[in-house]
Amino acid sequence: MKNLLKNFLVLSFLGFLVLTSCQDEVTELPDEEETEVIAASSDIADLITKTTLLDGSKDNIIDQASCTTVVFPVTVFVNDVKITIESEEGLDFIEEIYDEYEDDIDELSIQFPINIILGDYTQITIDSQQQLESVIEECGEDQDIECVDFEYPVSISVYDANNEILDTKTFQSDESLFGFFAELKENEFVSFNYPIKLVDYEGTQTVINNNAELEEALEVAKNECDEDDDNDYNDDDFDIGYLNEYLATCRWRMEYIKRNGQNQTEQYPDVYFVFKENNTIVATFPDTDIEGTWETTVTEGDPVANINFQIIPDFSNQWKVGEVGEGKIKLYNESEEDKIILKKDCSGGLELKNQFVIDGTEPKYGTPNAYYRDQLSTINQGKFELHLVNGEVRSNPWGDWDDYVEVTQGVIINLKSSDVEIIAAGTYQYSQELTESTFTVGTRAFIDESTTSSSDIEGITITGGTVEVTREGSTYAINYNFTYDGGTITGQYEGTLQYISNSGHTQNDVAALKDYIASSDWVVNSFVSDYQDDWMDDDITSDYSDYLFVFDFENSTVAAISNAGTVAGVWSVLLEDNKMMLNLSFDTNGSFTEFNRTWQVHEYSATSITLKTNGNDVITELIFTKAE
Repeated sequence: MKNLLKNFLVLSFLGFLVLTSCQDEVTELPDEEETEVIAASSDIADLITKTTLLDGSKDNIIDQASCTTVVFPVTVFVNDVKITIESEEGLDFIEEIYDEYEDDIDELSIQFPINIILGDYTQITIDSQQQLESVIEECGEDQDIECVDFEYPVSISVYDANNEILDTKTFQSDESLFGFFAELKENEFVSFNYPIKLVDYEGTQTVINNNAELEEALEVAKNECDEDDDNDYNDDDFDIGYLNEYLATCRWRMEYIKRNGQNQTEQYPDVYFVFKENNTIVATFPDTDIEGTWETTVTEGDPVANINFQIIPDFSNQWKVGEVGEGKIKLYNESEEDKIILKKDCSGGLELKNQFVIDGTEPKYGTPNAYYRDQLSTINQGKFELHLVNGEVRSNPWGDWDDYVEVTQGVIINLKSSDVEIIAAGTYQYSQELTESTFTVGTRAFIDESTTSSSDIEGITITGGTVEVTREGSTYAINYNFTYDGGTITGQYEGTLQYISNSGHTQNDVAALKDYIASSDWVVNSFVSDYQDDWMDDDITSDYSDYLFVFDFENSTVAAISNAGTVAGVWSVLLEDNKMMLNLSFDTNGSFTEFNRTWQVHEYSATSITLKTNGNDVITELIFTKAE
């Protein structure tokens, strides 16, 4: 195309030299290297036309079409309420009515006749909904390019068939520039008088110096942003960078939640979300905090927030994001059977459940396991075991079985995640608010070997203390120094800390565990009782290794099946004091009486369930794994 045009220009120019003596004086065509000629049938002309088409997406809440726009004023009925919309700003009022109630069915009808403007800027009168739908159907696929605009005015030179500049035209709008290119004839050539400017969807200006740069910029802009061309009024036009920054500015109160079409807001009172910059999200409940992950992406042109909480399935989804602005965000799916409404709350940050000092620095607003943006580590609270370098696992041998390394209102071990090695190097001390608190030091990991009785370490008042953590490779050295009203406790352990469980369970955990149990068959991976008197273990795993455990959800029955026969029982999952319990009860005449206990759920997933009980200085652990 370019070579053909080049030869055409050269021949025409030679002809011009021959005929110059018998022609009137005209403006000469510039040298070829200085001329950027555009033909009517060229790809670049097509891109310019698509960029200057009318964008009709702003009023999609009324006409459900991006290729048309209504001429205001227009009268509509919204949920049987008659409203006259005088301008584009009035569209927000329709959206406010839609959002007033989350569970109602929103309907809109138009009072005809109305006038609409088509993509080529022609105006027609529509007398009925059927006629409007016919016009919209004729639009076909969306072709306009909305992610970039020309900055006006722009100037264009027009050439005739003899390559003479006939005119120079100036354009002030998309409408005038579109009309010019739409009427350009096959034998007419034009060129922009460069430089010109383009403005992208973020308001960034780009200087364009020639046709090649213009064609490349318009081609890239076709798929560069969410054009907001669907009929979903919730899907506001914004970019992912803005969304990420907006989410991370403050905490967000969950105002409303619906899952599978059911309103579940009452089940989650006073829940806040904190979106951290490291893609960690914290759901803050009145009594506990739960960490998850979040990430924003663009899927098929729509902004999506991928949120995942391992133990809160109601919050986990690939949520579409809409209505970003005015302190509110809506997360929803296509059918809106699942929906969450978040309201921005910057009133002083999260309420601290426990305040701590980290390396002598007061924490920012957040909870013990959340929102330390300027720290390399993240404080958490929960239960942990100390795995010593010699392979021994140390946990508290006295009292309640779950009194492990319990990080609550005392020594702070810096935790980095909820299921892997967790502590980071540093020195951690009691906050000033806790120096006069009574703290039960029931954690063997922080008590020296000379301590022989739980009575020696319970009910003391801490007056000071530090835990210094250093790291070499994957091994941590934990040095502790407690000053209390009865003396000083010092010592050191070397090993790794591993997460056991969060500080509390919810009804969501109960539902998830029931689903896991009933969805698979299970085998006994480990069944061990630890007798604290003589530090010996009783391993009875092999007694049950040949059995397949099948749990029935509907009848709450369980069957242990092997070649020797079947042992029947019942099961149930309970929630007591934020602790999830699994109750097993088999036929008391058989060898399965060892299972007949109310077990506390220590860890659970789709492939593994760890249960524990404690009694008479015996800690018993039962681990089920999914059968292959």
